[in-house]
Amino acid sequence: MAQQQPAEPPPLGFFVASDVPGSGNLGGLEGADQICQNVAAAAGAGDRTWRAYLSTQGENAVNARDRIGGGPWANPNGVVIAASVEDLHGDVQRDRNYLMRFTVLDQNGNEILGSGSL
Repeated sequence: MAQQQPAEPPPLGFFVASDVPGSGNLGGLEGADQICQNVAAAAGAGDRTWRAYLSTQGENAVNARDRIGGGPWANPNGVVIAASVEDLHGDVQRDRNYLMRFTVLDQNGNEILGSGSL
Protein backbone atom coordinates (compact mmCIF):
# COMPACT_ATOMS: atom_id res chain seq x y z
CA MET A 1 0.00 0.00 0.00
CA ALA A 2 1.17 3.48 -0.78
CA GLN A 3 0.70 6.25 1.69
CA GLN A 4 -1.52 8.95 0.23
CA GLN A 5 0.04 12.39 0.34
CA PRO A 6 -2.16 15.19 1.67
CA ALA A 7 -3.58 17.39 -1.07
CA GLU A 8 -2.08 20.82 -1.55
CA PRO A 9 -4.42 23.50 -0.23
CA PRO A 10 -6.04 25.58 -2.96
CA PRO A 11 -4.25 28.84 -3.76
CA LEU A 12 -5.37 32.04 -2.13
CA GLY A 13 -8.30 33.45 -4.07
CA PHE A 14 -10.26 35.52 -1.56
CA PHE A 15 -9.34 38.02 1.14
CA VAL A 16 -10.50 41.24 2.73
CA ALA A 17 -7.75 43.82 2.35
CA SER A 18 -6.49 44.89 5.76
CA ASP A 19 -4.78 48.03 4.54
CA VAL A 20 -6.50 50.32 2.03
CA PRO A 21 -4.82 53.68 1.53
CA GLY A 22 -6.70 56.92 1.22
CA SER A 23 -10.03 58.32 2.20
CA GLY A 24 -12.43 56.09 0.29
CA ASN A 25 -11.62 57.34 -3.19
CA LEU A 26 -10.02 54.19 -4.58
CA GLY A 27 -9.49 55.56 -8.07
CA GLY A 28 -12.38 53.75 -9.68
CA LEU A 29 -12.29 50.08 -10.56
CA GLU A 30 -8.75 50.33 -11.92
CA GLY A 31 -7.46 51.92 -8.75
CA ALA A 32 -9.28 49.45 -6.50
CA ASP A 33 -7.95 46.54 -8.56
CA GLN A 34 -4.41 47.90 -8.24
CA ILE A 35 -4.81 48.17 -4.46
CA CYS A 36 -5.89 44.52 -4.38
CA GLN A 37 -2.98 43.53 -6.60
CA ASN A 38 -0.51 45.36 -4.33
CA VAL A 39 -1.96 43.88 -1.13
CA ALA A 40 -1.89 40.38 -2.62
CA ALA A 41 1.69 40.85 -3.83
CA ALA A 42 2.80 41.95 -0.35
CA ALA A 43 1.23 38.74 1.01
CA GLY A 44 3.12 36.64 -1.55
CA ALA A 45 0.14 36.07 -3.87
CA GLY A 46 0.80 38.65 -6.57
CA ASP A 47 1.36 36.10 -9.32
CA ARG A 48 -2.25 36.26 -10.52
CA THR A 49 -4.73 38.97 -11.45
CA TRP A 50 -6.71 40.35 -8.52
CA ARG A 51 -9.96 42.30 -8.77
CA ALA A 52 -11.82 44.29 -6.17
CA TYR A 53 -15.36 43.12 -5.52
CA LEU A 54 -16.91 46.39 -6.63
CA SER A 55 -19.68 47.44 -8.99
CA THR A 56 -20.39 50.67 -10.82
CA GLN A 57 -23.70 52.34 -11.63
CA GLY A 58 -25.08 54.37 -14.48
CA GLU A 59 -24.26 54.14 -18.15
CA ASN A 60 -21.92 51.19 -18.85
CA ALA A 61 -22.49 49.83 -15.32
CA VAL A 62 -20.26 46.96 -14.21
CA ASN A 63 -21.47 44.24 -11.85
CA ALA A 64 -18.97 42.98 -9.27
CA ARG A 65 -19.97 39.35 -9.71
CA ASP A 66 -19.07 39.55 -13.40
CA ARG A 67 -15.53 40.72 -12.61
CA ILE A 68 -14.32 37.98 -10.25
CA GLY A 69 -14.19 34.83 -12.36
CA GLY A 70 -15.97 31.55 -11.79
CA GLY A 71 -14.34 30.28 -8.59
CA PRO A 72 -13.52 28.35 -6.55
CA TRP A 73 -12.17 30.78 -3.96
CA ALA A 74 -10.04 29.83 -0.99
CA ASN A 75 -9.01 32.00 1.93
CA PRO A 76 -5.35 32.41 3.02
CA ASN A 77 -5.59 29.21 5.07
CA GLY A 78 -6.65 27.16 2.05
CA VAL A 79 -10.29 26.86 3.16
CA VAL A 80 -12.66 26.99 0.18
CA ILE A 81 -15.28 29.61 0.93
CA ALA A 82 -17.23 29.16 -2.31
CA ALA A 83 -16.96 26.80 -5.25
CA SER A 84 -18.77 28.98 -7.79
CA VAL A 85 -20.31 32.41 -8.28
CA GLU A 86 -23.70 30.83 -7.70
CA ASP A 87 -22.58 29.34 -4.38
CA LEU A 88 -20.88 32.57 -3.36
CA HIS A 89 -24.15 34.46 -3.80
CA GLY A 90 -26.58 31.72 -2.77
CA ASP A 91 -28.27 31.74 -6.18
CA VAL A 92 -29.24 28.07 -6.32
CA GLN A 93 -29.30 27.01 -2.70
CA ARG A 94 -28.99 29.34 0.25
CA ASP A 95 -25.92 29.00 2.45
CA ARG A 96 -23.80 27.05 -0.04
CA ASN A 97 -20.87 29.30 0.76
CA TYR A 98 -18.61 29.19 3.78
CA LEU A 99 -18.55 32.92 4.52
CA MET A 100 -18.24 33.16 8.29
CA ARG A 101 -16.38 35.40 10.67
CA PHE A 102 -13.62 32.83 11.08
CA THR A 103 -13.26 32.13 7.33
CA VAL A 104 -13.44 35.67 5.91
CA LEU A 105 -9.83 36.66 6.56
CA ASP A 106 -7.40 39.36 5.54
CA GLN A 107 -4.58 38.62 3.09
CA ASN A 108 -2.36 37.37 5.94
CA GLY A 109 -4.91 34.93 7.37
CA ASN A 110 -6.08 37.15 10.22
CA GLU A 111 -9.71 37.51 11.26
CA ILE A 112 -11.36 40.82 10.46
CA LEU A 113 -12.28 42.59 13.68
CA GLY A 114 -15.88 43.73 13.88
CA SER A 115 -18.98 43.52 16.00
CA GLY A 116 -18.63 40.69 18.48
CA SER A 117 -14.93 40.13 17.77
CA LEU A 118 -13.57 41.23 21.10
